[in-house]
Amino acid sequence: MPKRFTTSQRWYLAQRTKPFVLQEGILYIFGQDNKFRQVLQPKLVSIVLQELYRGIVRGHFSSDINLQKILDVSYWWPTMNGNFPEYC
Repeated sequence: MPKRFTTSQRWYLAQRTKPFVLQEGILYIFGQDNKFRQVLQPKLVSIVLQELYRGIVRGHFSSDINLQKILDVSYWWPTMNGNFPEYC
């Protein structure tokens, strides 16, 4: 923790980072379903979305189905809920 942080800033940062784990240089998030998922960088998000819509698992399914497919292979990114409607 930065020494310049107040007690409330330290508490806030600790609460916000609690679900994240860094292992061997890869960031993971511990989900509400008790599974670890790899946090993807923005450049990898576009690759995953392209594969979802054009690759071997391709198809234009609902946002919920596509979201579940990504979660099933243990990937996560902060804006994933907002990305699927624009691709569907």
